[in-house]
Amino acid sequence: MPRILTNKTDLPLPIYYAIKNDTYEARGDISITSLIDAPLPRILKKHKTYEEDASETIYALLGSGVHSIIERMGKAQDQAQYIPEQKLMIDVPYMGRIIEVSGTTDLIERQYIMQGEGQYVETVNNKNIIHDFKNTSVYNAMRGVEGNDKWVKQTNCYAAMTRATLGMDIHEIYIHAFLRDWS
Repeated sequence: MPRILTNKTDLPLPIYYAIKNDTYEARGDISITSLIDAPLPRILKKHKTYEEDASETIYALLGSGVHSIIERMGKAQDQAQYIPEQKLMIDVPYMGRIIEVSGTTDLIERQYIMQGEGQYVETVNNKNIIHDFKNTSVYNAMRGVEGNDKWVKQTNCYAAMTRATLGMDIHEIYIHAFLRDWS
């Protein structure tokens, strides 16, 4: 159902318009992020019209900015080593039917060594690494991955999806936290 976006807190109009004109398009039946989150808000948003103030989505807007930077980096670097914003989709049996589960990794790094201009060979350890970038508070980051089990679930699902769809084993996962405050 549609979201009614308000600006009751009087955010500057350019920020409000940036939030209002979000280009994110949902794919599949459910995303990994939605799958690991509480089900009730997701269900209500799907079946009811709801109101949300733009100020409640500022951190999501900042997160989108980080993803834009990652995409820019990916365009400037050799795609043999870095895969930014990899969209993944797998079919999962659920209650007698097949559902499409989607997800997007922030960055996959393949560790190669360069041998001549533009020529890469696999390293002895040949590690594939998922890098996930989070905008979060200092307090939340201090809890570490143990206190942020959604981060662990999300990135491990991405690793499984990468294996299933791209045939790449993931050897390490790094969660990089950008701290947005000094509390």
